[in-house]
Amino acid sequence: MRGRTISRIGRDARALATDREAAIRGFLLSGKPVSLEPEFKARPALQAKLDSLVSMSRDNLSQNERARSLRDAVHRWELGYADPTLARARTPGYASSVESELAGKALFDNVRAAFDVFRNYEERSYERLVAFETFLGIVAFVAVIIEIVGLLAVLIGLRRRALEQASDLLDQQERLEEQATELEAQAAELEEQTATLEEQTDEAQSIARTLEKTNRELAETIDRLEHSNTAVEGITREKQKTLRLLDVVLESAPIGFAFHDRDMKYTRINSALAAMAGRSAEEHLGRTPAEVHPEVAELIEPLLRQVLVTGKSIINVPVARAARNGSPLQQHFLVSFFPVQTLEGSIDGVGAVVLETTDRRQLEEQLLQSQKMEAVGRLAGGIAHDFNNILTAIKSYSELLLEDMETDKGRVEDVREIHEAADRAAALTRQLLAFSRQQLLRPRVLDLNTTVRDLKGMLERLIGEDIEVKTRLAPSIGMVTADPGQIEQVLMNLIVNARDAMPDGGTIDIETANVELDDEYARTHASTPPGDYVMLAVSDTGHGMPRETQARVFEPFFTTKEKGKGTGLGLSTVYGIVKQSGGSIWMYSEPGRGTTFKIYLPRIDGAIASDKLGAPAKNGKGGKETILLVEDEDAVRQVASRILRRSGYTVVEACNGNEALRQFGERGREFDLIITDIVMPEMGGLELAQRIREWAPTARILFTSGYTEDAVLRRSFLEPGAEFIEKPFTPARLAERARQVLDSEVPSAELENV
Repeated sequence: MRGRTISRIGRDARALATDREAAIRGFLLSGKPVSLEPEFKARPALQAKLDSLVSMSRDNLSQNERARSLRDAVHRWELGYADPTLARARTPGYASSVESELAGKALFDNVRAAFDVFRNYEERSYERLVAFETFLGIVAFVAVIIEIVGLLAVLIGLRRRALEQASDLLDQQERLEEQATELEAQAAELEEQTATLEEQTDEAQSIARTLEKTNRELAETIDRLEHSNTAVEGITREKQKTLRLLDVVLESAPIGFAFHDRDMKYTRINSALAAMAGRSAEEHLGRTPAEVHPEVAELIEPLLRQVLVTGKSIINVPVARAARNGSPLQQHFLVSFFPVQTLEGSIDGVGAVVLETTDRRQLEEQLLQSQKMEAVGRLAGGIAHDFNNILTAIKSYSELLLEDMETDKGRVEDVREIHEAADRAAALTRQLLAFSRQQLLRPRVLDLNTTVRDLKGMLERLIGEDIEVKTRLAPSIGMVTADPGQIEQVLMNLIVNARDAMPDGGTIDIETANVELDDEYARTHASTPPGDYVMLAVSDTGHGMPRETQARVFEPFFTTKEKGKGTGLGLSTVYGIVKQSGGSIWMYSEPGRGTTFKIYLPRIDGAIASDKLGAPAKNGKGGKETILLVEDEDAVRQVASRILRRSGYTVVEACNGNEALRQFGERGREFDLIITDIVMPEMGGLELAQRIREWAPTARILFTSGYTEDAVLRRSFLEPGAEFIEKPFTPARLAERARQVLDSEVPSAELENV
């Protein structure tokens, strides 16, 4: 019994050691502290088991040495790998190394080897004990048989002596007749007892053989069950470990994964693909693509059937569909399919790998739009050049005719009409030249603040009394190199365009600011190199533009106005002037929210040094707080998250207001600051802030938007005094604003107009 107890304790100790090793590796893979619960529970239990083994084996020197060796192996693994690895893993920025992992594996292999030696010896000891007990049973049985045979021999000897005495007493037969009769009766009784004893002996032998066979079969069965149980436990632990690792990999991967059975029903889908699909994993399981995503099922299901039939993979199939939030934008994906085979080689289902390419497609569209505008500009420039030659002839000959026909008033008026038409055509060619960036510019060092102030009075007269023009000009703005007349033309065209978007009146905001566009901004905005710029923004509170209109807004002769109310060259002229001045122009617009045009002109070197004397350090001051970042544009959210993490903050990301609200409900006490975009699908930043303030009135919230700060505040999106940062922001600016809000007093103002 003691040997069995020691074997059981050894098996339990091995399982605890394996659980500890698996927990540490799970924590290193996932980074989640909950993965260490098995380690914390198993550590004291394992120590107790090892101490018990050492204590129980004191009487057996070799067994005690093996138990101590086992305990020392575990101790070396803890000192050499487990404890220092856990300590380093809790250090920020820790990254696991291959050498550390190999060292840990080697130390734990020594632990396994020590357990194997201990277990093998105990199993051999147990087998010798069972063999010895079987031998004792056989010896006991043989002893019983010998006693029975001896008893038979005695009985036979008695019978023989009785017969001899009967022969000797024949002469005394008469006298001893009664004795002889009695002796014969006794002999007969003895013979009967002997026969009965022989039968009982045969029966006992049969029972003994049956019992011996049963004991042997029982021992073999017990041994097989013990080995099977040990093997099953090991296989189960390895399978569970593999499944946990696979789950961690699938759930952590930024690429979508899904698995379908032979009926094309979803059997598994990871979080990344569920987020791309806009539906939870539970909504997919047990259903086909036609039931969950009918808009793409006609493309996907034939491909799934093809893989099931042919057993061959299909790589990088482009798939596009409308966005789930009702936006006119499309989501783009590359989908690959591969067969999932059983151990026997038959196809059990199909796996799918999904990579979202929406951001890349947007960059491609920006590049194509830029190339298209460049091609149209070259065409327009060539046409304008040739057309100017023709107009020169028309205007010259019409003037000569006017001189020769002063007395013929009717014909004079006809020629004057021709001349005026030529003037209008010449104006159009000048606009085409501006768009094609072939007009003559006279650039000089220019202060945009001065330009705006000089034009404001004329602009107010131009747009009428029902529209208010407000300016927000940054002090100490940098200088730019541009043609003052062309910049005035840009401002006037933008103001007129804003006026036409507000037939019932409204507000136009003109803003200037020094900005720094970094590599991340340049990566997502084609043709805009990183560097220092001066921003000129014109915002209106008009009806805004849908995405289809935004895609063509800078094209020459494109207009949404009624016939006769616009040439379609106003914004294309702005585009050409800005591009010819070395700058870039970007538009932010949403139906019902108005439009903002942002122009970025390079700052000249002389202004950069003076402007930066009082500016904060580029890197800003970081911190250790936790920030909830809410942004529906993946490219913006990713770059903002990188900026904040680089500054030392812990960042939790949310792609929309609903996801942010769920995160705050689960972990609200952890968040020191919430940074949220104002305009998002499903739930915007204003509604999110209101819901959060219902739970936590003192929560610090920093709003951000593609609209400029003055346009956002003056349109009653936020009340004055609310914390705000406008896009695009530089890393230094975002880190600076986050630190300012975190260091500010607890907010007490309430949201308005939400």
